[in-house]
Amino acid sequence: MRIEQLKESLPISSIARLYNIPIKNSSYNQPCPVCNGSSSFKVYNDVYYKCFKCGCRGDIFNLIVDLKIVESNREAIQNIGKLVDSTEETKRYSYTVKGMKEIFSLYHKEAKGKRDRITEYFRSRGWNKAIERGDFGFTDNEEYLQKKGYRTYELERLGLMKSNSKELFDDHVIFPVRSANGSIAHLQGRALNPESELRWLADKATPSISNYLYNLDKAVSSKHDYIVLVEGISDCTSLLELSEVDESPLPVVGTFGINTPLIRHAKELGRFNQLLAIFDRDKYPLGSNRAGEYKSWSQITPALCLLAIEAKLDIKTWMVPDASGIKDINDLLIDIDYDHGLLIELIRESVMDLHRMALKVFSKTKERANFQLLWALHKAVPNKEELDRLEEYVLKTFGSMREHIMWLMSAPDYSL
Repeated sequence: MRIEQLKESLPISSIARLYNIPIKNSSYNQPCPVCNGSSSFKVYNDVYYKCFKCGCRGDIFNLIVDLKIVESNREAIQNIGKLVDSTEETKRYSYTVKGMKEIFSLYHKEAKGKRDRITEYFRSRGWNKAIERGDFGFTDNEEYLQKKGYRTYELERLGLMKSNSKELFDDHVIFPVRSANGSIAHLQGRALNPESELRWLADKATPSISNYLYNLDKAVSSKHDYIVLVEGISDCTSLLELSEVDESPLPVVGTFGINTPLIRHAKELGRFNQLLAIFDRDKYPLGSNRAGEYKSWSQITPALCLLAIEAKLDIKTWMVPDASGIKDINDLLIDIDYDHGLLIELIRESVMDLHRMALKVFSKTKERANFQLLWALHKAVPNKEELDRLEEYVLKTFGSMREHIMWLMSAPDYSL
């Protein structure tokens, strides 16, 4: 198996089980299996680990090197590769990749005969180039795959069945979700019926779709030195309608939700010099325990900070303008008639460095969970004045943790 496939099919919790390592996939700190430090070890999204005491950090390969099970990353790759060839996780991953490829091929053929409805929807969003690319499928029959010979249990294994024994997609345009190497890992469908209760549906195959970035396989081949990050297939597809002066498509990727473990993609995204994150400005409603906070930004900002440090990326941020009828980047592009130059002007007017956005997003929060974010920011702020402001804010907000925070901030290497 390729290195990327091993990482995708085997989370840290699976490696811990295979090698009998006492690690839990938990967002809480736990004992470090390397230095035995008490509550100093943390696992992020089951794909990355870090010990705040001894400094060990990395992915599944780094883990067994740190534990001295093997001596080098090369040996780790070979060792894990041999060990997992017959494991259930690997079998499931291989089955999913093969199954999704075959099923998307059927949906793709079906789309060719139902072009009119799809074209009408795409043009209403301004997606003319997406029509030309044709990288989508379609079905309007909730028994389509079964009529093609698939058994119910096969579709259930791929997460393509509903609880009522009907297929997941019926009257949906279906988009393939690929890993960085181009293999189809998931399918996500957009309902064409405007009255549909759920506009977007995704299969329940493992690993979760939130671990992937839409269009990453194509974006990584870009010759540009920057990449754009947005939320979802719609916003990503909208920006792909724009082209650079040389007619090459914009390097843009879309998250699936706002809890995407971006650090998982540090290697691919780290090949760029700069990343521009574009999300909307929706806030939690009054009455909720997070009233007034930005929904997307409060979730994605910590992940961006971790990515900035791990991938050594210069990350800029931009909120979609607050205007009537404009909820996201797709609405904005339709409003400005997909004018690339005007979009650049709008971005330049209010683009922010990541650390400034983080201070804006978390200016009122009292949640201790955000200490992780502030700690990461402390490594990234560019000048002493803002560093002093941030340090004062951290100590004021997390007063009961003062000694712990001061120890972390004085450490020679406290990057996450």
